[in-house]
Amino acid sequence: VECMKNWNKPHKLIWLTLLCFLIVIGKPSVAYAAETVDSKDGQWEIIADYNKNTCTVTKWKGSSTLLKIPSKIDGLKVTCIDLAHWSGRYDWNNINEREKITAISIPSTVTSIEGGSFYNLPNLKKAVVPNTVKEIGDSLFGYCTSLTEVTLPQSITEIPNSTFSNCSSLINVKLSSKVKSFGHSVFYGCKALKTYKIPSTVTKIDFDCFAESGLKKITIPSTVKEINSKLFRGCESLTNVKLPSNLTEITSSMFADCKTLKSITIPASCKDVSYDA
Repeated sequence: VECMKNWNKPHKLIWLTLLCFLIVIGKPSVAYAAETVDSKDGQWEIIADYNKNTCTVTKWKGSSTLLKIPSKIDGLKVTCIDLAHWSGRYDWNNINEREKITAISIPSTVTSIEGGSFYNLPNLKKAVVPNTVKEIGDSLFGYCTSLTEVTLPQSITEIPNSTFSNCSSLINVKLSSKVKSFGHSVFYGCKALKTYKIPSTVTKIDFDCFAESGLKKITIPSTVKEINSKLFRGCESLTNVKLPSNLTEITSSMFADCKTLKSITIPASCKDVSYDA
């Protein structure tokens, strides 16, 4: 303060203004931050976005059979689930005691769910993703071997890769009536899936989509323009297939190891059949 006697008035005003600013602010503002928050449902790790007052959940530590995602954590609205965050591509340790979980609850505040978030919950029975969710990532329910029924919202029109891969108990799948495409390996290894009606809005089905599944019969609608290789590879119970009326090519290994296949309806438009179809 003694040195301020030698300052002129403008300098004093600048110094005092800066001092008041620091007192009011206390510390620099932070847009994003990782936090650990304790709640009655367990301990959560989140990435907070203070600009939007929202957060992404990245880890849960608890012992309940219900994985209940809260709508708010520490006053921040939960808008994204990323329970496979980091550690290589996915981190399967982000859910504590995952084998205990039999049910999940997702709040309507959530708009996106990152890939692998519910991967390998071996005792999960059913799952409903709310209509507020606009985007889901790959392998969302992969290896949920007890999952029998799942519902995705109307907003999800592109089913990502391996969404239900190796869900060996899956019987009932409710998807949007506006689905446009299936990624690769979506129903791979779904042994309990005996029949599935592909929506008439679908235009593309990627490779291995139904491979190693329990399908017995299936009709592919005429809207489908592109079918990639190995579509029904290893479907040992498949007996009847009706291909779309405008299909021009039967791709590699489409019916490989379909040991009980009796009938394939091939359209006149098909001009090219792979030697190992």
